[in-house]
Amino acid sequence: KSPSAACCGLIRSADMGCVCPKVTPQIAKLINVSKVVSLVESCGRSVPHHTQCGSITTP
Repeated sequence: KSPSAACCGLIRSADMGCVCPKVTPQIAKLINVSKVVSLVESCGRSVPHHTQCGSITTP
């Protein structure tokens, strides 16, 4: 299922410099990184490989 226009709007406008420090190890356990990357990319935002975001490193 594709994300809604509202969801993509939030993803495109998110300040990753603000979001990433909030990704604690506890939150990282709840996140499926592959799904998040797919969601972000489906909204037209790129996700650089091997980027550190909080306690997660993108594939």
